[in-house]
Amino acid sequence: MKTKIKYFIPVVCLLGLMSATSVFAQTTAISTTTRINALRAKVASTTNTQAISKLIAQSDKEITQRIDSLNALITRVQQMKKVVGTEQTNIVSQIQSVITSLNTLKTKIDADTDTATLRTDLQTITKDYRVYMLILPQTQIIAASDRIDTIDSDFSAIVSKLQTRITEAQTAGKDVSSLQTIITDVQNKISDAQTQAQNAVSTVVSLAPDQGVQTTAQTNTSALKQARADIKTATTDLQTAKNDAENILKGIQAFHLSNTVVSTSTATSTQ
Repeated sequence: MKTKIKYFIPVVCLLGLMSATSVFAQTTAISTTTRINALRAKVASTTNTQAISKLIAQSDKEITQRIDSLNALITRVQQMKKVVGTEQTNIVSQIQSVITSLNTLKTKIDADTDTATLRTDLQTITKDYRVYMLILPQTQIIAASDRIDTIDSDFSAIVSKLQTRITEAQTAGKDVSSLQTIITDVQNKISDAQTQAQNAVSTVVSLAPDQGVQTTAQTNTSALKQARADIKTATTDLQTAKNDAENILKGIQAFHLSNTVVSTSTATSTQ
């Protein structure tokens, strides 16, 4: 009786995410700052109560959008598999702190009745946005790294099974030298993906909001760029490992071993 063995080879789709993160960090930052500056300009020339109320409503919308995205980020962090315990709790706490700050600011703005106070509070939105602008890509990179580590673990289990099949084929007198070369490459790619993911986390984990300090802003931008590059490299490693593993499976199938039928099934994950 033949035994059917299925190997589930995971595919990570992080490049789209990191591209989205990059776009978010650039275009959203510019557009939001522009909107806030426009609000401040209107306040500077407005004394009409109705106009102030409209500006407050617009400010509330800006804050609510930030809070919604941060709450979604908390859900994502809580789904991490490798980042757990105290580290996960600290990340959630940091995000929640920003949410609390934004809620407090919203309450303050809603109660504003004069342009001078409203102008000051609108400036605070801009300052808080610096925290928001950093914490989103920072945490997304950590989440991407967590996903890579999870896939690495899955691949390690697959490699172990593939190695067993290669050994069986060798024992049966088959030439497995090419397959052994490929599986060594798989192992190297898995190892490098894990290293790159860890590098990405190490690069961003200690970053702090720039609070308007240009040198800090430049440091943060450079660090986020490097971390994204590390995640991209890790993603490429995993894709190569997936392709290699599929070639190994084809090689094993070509041996037509009497006691094993090997089939593949690809599971795709998008974070």
